[in-house]
Parts: sequence; C-alpha cells; structure tokens
Amino acid sequence: MAQPATPVGRFLKRARLAVQQPLEYAAMLLVQLTGSLLPIAWASAIGGALARTVGPLTGRSRRARRALAQAFPERTAAEVAAIERDMWENLGRTIFEYAKLAPLRPQPRESAGAGARAVIDGAAAIAALRDDGRPGLVFSAHYGNWELVTAAVRGQGIHPLHLIYRPANNPMIDAHVRRLQRGNDVTLHAKGAQGARGLLGAMHAGAHAIMLVDQRMNDGIAVPFLGRPAMTAPAVAQLALKYGAPLLPVRAERLRDARGRFTCRFRIVAEPAIAAVATGDRAGDVAATMALVNGAIERWVRADPAQWLWIHNRWGN
Repeated sequence: MAQPATPVGRFLKRARLAVQQPLEYAAMLLVQLTGSLLPIAWASAIGGALARTVGPLTGRSRRARRALAQAFPERTAAEVAAIERDMWENLGRTIFEYAKLAPLRPQPRESAGAGARAVIDGAAAIAALRDDGRPGLVFSAHYGNWELVTAAVRGQGIHPLHLIYRPANNPMIDAHVRRLQRGNDVTLHAKGAQGARGLLGAMHAGAHAIMLVDQRMNDGIAVPFLGRPAMTAPAVAQLALKYGAPLLPVRAERLRDARGRFTCRFRIVAEPAIAAVATGDRAGDVAATMALVNGAIERWVRADPAQWLWIHNRWGN
C-alpha cells in the first residue's frame, strides 16, 4: 500500500510541477508554432522523423513491442520493430499536423479536387446521421490522424459536436486544448461523472457525439480485442441503447506512398452505421454491442497495425 505523502513530499511535488508544467506547455507551443510556420507536408515530415528517431528509445517503446508481439505472434522481431517505428512516425506526424489542420480539411471524394490532402469515403453515411432527426454517435480510435475524424464530421454539417475526452495531466495544456476545441465548435466533456452528465444532457437534446473508444477503462467491461479480453468503456453502447442512436464507425487513415512510407495525405472512411444489439437483456446487449465496436477497430488495426497507438496500456500489462 502506498504511504501517505508527507508535507515535505507534497511541497516537493508542487515545486517540481511548478517548473515542469510550464516547460511542457512551452514545448507544446513551440511544436505548434513550428508546425504553423512550415508548409504542412514539411511539418508532418519533421514531426515524423523526430518521433521515429526518439520514440524507440523511450520506455513506452517496450510496452508497444510487447503488445505487438502478443497481438501478432506470427510476426518476427524485425517486423514488430518496423511496425513500432512506423507507429512513432505516425504519432509525430499527427502532433505536428495539429497546428495546421485547416489545409487538411476533409472533403467528400466526389467533390475533392486533385490536390486534396484528405478525402472522405462514405460521406453519405455522415449525412444520413446528420439528417435522421435523432441523436447520433460517431466512434473512432487513436488511428492515423484521429483529429481528422472530428473535422470530417463537422465539415459535413454536424455541429455542435460533443466529445468525451481524457483531460491532459498538465492543466495548462488541458486549458489550451479546450480553448482550441471551443473555437472549432466542439464541446469537450471530461471523463467522469460530471462529463457523463453533460453528455447525457446533450444527447437528450438531440446532439451528436464523437468518442474514441480504444483506451483501457479499469472499471469497464471485458470485451475481446485483438485476441485477448480488454477492459472497455461501455458508454457508447449504453448511450446507443438509451437514445436509439446509430453508431457510426469513422477512421482517418494515413496514406502511404509507392514505397510504403507514410505521407501527409488521408482517407477518412465512414462505414455503414452499426445498430446496437437490443434483446432486452441490458448487460448482455451492452457487451454484444461493444463486441461489434471493438471488432470494427480490430479490423482497422489488423489492416495497418502501425497506424494504431500501441503505447496505450490497453490490456493492463
């Protein structure tokens, strides 16, 4: 059992955070400034190269390699290492692209010009969610550049949007993110009881929400994912059952060039909506619906494992 913090320990922790948090915030602003000053393709490439170099040297890299080896036992160690390096590159590109999402504005393939960096396949599914007169739920994962999922949905006329998110540990960074999202007409609800109440009120009023549902939730339910039980947040299934809302799977897939290398071009795929399983057995229906949700994300991950964020402690080991 952890020992209670002493007054001296609490003082030292506050002193450390007083220095650490402003430095982290300054580093984030520097990354965003760099990204905003450079052409989007350059910013993306620089972020990818930095993360590809530094990421494999961090402790998170061991977690990623272990999870990859467990999920894909047929892969060699060299193949796992290559996927991991690509994962870091995708993450670095995504971070540096965050400062310049406007040039990546997703457009339906039917109307996108030849130079469009992000096209939407399945825009009709988003339009159907917009026009059906019911509250709706979009689910996605930390896959490709997941920020483009929100941009794609907003671009097809669904707004305001509500988003459940995990607040950043650094309150300065968290406040910055909230300011940015308010400017994008996105209302953030922090995970927890208060956030859940806010989202329930929005859904009751007919709103639409986006949820990233691929992270571990310790007090969630065990649902298969990549061959192993994974503690999974059931909220998206519970909301779908409560409000009769369709579940729209949307992913933002980063495209590769002819040599198989990541680029700063994207395909946002809106798949057909999933209907929640509704037999009257509440617990069973939630579990069955979440199995469909996890199954969709697993299909994406198996198609291109490097696009998923393996540094999450998804299985709690």
